[in-house]
Amino acid sequence: MAPGHGHGPLGGLVAKGTISQAQAVAIRDAFITYGQSHWKSTVDTVLGGLVHNHTISQAQANKVTTAITQWVQSHHGDPAGHRVPRHHRWGM
Repeated sequence: MAPGHGHGPLGGLVAKGTISQAQAVAIRDAFITYGQSHWKSTVDTVLGGLVHNHTISQAQANKVTTAITQWVQSHHGDPAGHRVPRHHRWGM
């Protein structure tokens, strides 16, 4: 996709010359890396609360974590690979 022609938050900034295409990619990649490194702790916190409140068992929480992990990897790529579906590319 050509710079500035996307629907993401950075495309317009690239088109106006506020940031370069390379800077936009670096910003996007930094957000992806951060999100991928922190999503697991969010899942653990949420499910841990449900286990603590006896809403679900630890075994169920483990299965949910596995299902979410598989979904994230199939829809957003392996955390090391940074494969992001076209509709999640921030307009770049």
